[in-house]
Amino acid sequence: ESWHDLLSARLVVQTTEKQLHFSGKTMQLKEVFRLVTADEFDAEVGKQPSARPFGAALHDTRPASQLILDFSRDRAQSLSQLQQTQHGTQLLNRIAQEAHRRFTPLVEAARRLDDAG
Repeated sequence: ESWHDLLSARLVVQTTEKQLHFSGKTMQLKEVFRLVTADEFDAEVGKQPSARPFGAALHDTRPASQLILDFSRDRAQSLSQLQQTQHGTQLLNRIAQEAHRRFTPLVEAARRLDDAG
C-alpha cells in the first residue's frame, strides 16, 4: 500500500468486545475496527448517532458519501487556520469539550488505580 493510499478516506465502524471473567468482572476490552461501505456507515450512524461522537459534537451530519468527497478539504485545514475565524474557534472549543467529556472518566479511573496501587 502506498503512502497516498494510506491518506485516502476510509469509513470504519468501531465496536467494543468485552471478555468477562466467570465472576462477571470485565477481564479484557477489545476495540475492533471494521472497514465499511458508505451505506453501512450511514446505517450504523442512523441506528446509533453516538457512533460519530465528535461529528455530533460539531453538529456535522454529513452522510458518508459527502464525508468521502470532503476528505481532502477537511484534512487540509490546520489548527492555526481554524483559530483565525470565529467559526473555526467554535469548532475547536466543541472538540475540546467533547474530548474532555469523553476522556475525563478514563483519566479519573486511571488515577484511582494508581492511588490504589
